[in-house]
Amino acid sequence: IVFARNDPSVPRSFYAQLPLTVDVENYSNNEKTFQPPKKLDCSKAQEGACPVGAIAYFSPWNNVCLYYGDAPRYSGLYVMGKAVSGTEQIRNITGKVKIEAVRQ
Repeated sequence: IVFARNDPSVPRSFYAQLPLTVDVENYSNNEKTFQPPKKLDCSKAQEGACPVGAIAYFSPWNNVCLYYGDAPRYSGLYVMGKAVSGTEQIRNITGKVKIEAVRQ
């Protein structure tokens, strides 16, 4: 799956931690989650709703969330970007996953 990141502080601080190998888990009925090694910088970000294909950061739990179902705006939830390909594969992600930065 390929995600395009937004410009605020949250995705920049996540991007700076890459590459990562993480354990992806199911959460609820619309998302997959994992924890980055360090908390992300939310100083210049706005909370928002997450449509299908969004990648977001839930700051209270230090979770990165990948959405295969819509999620409403929630306190502490910051949208970091969206999938530009592979959205339909999010639902099937499980176990250890390697995340790498790709520059275009």
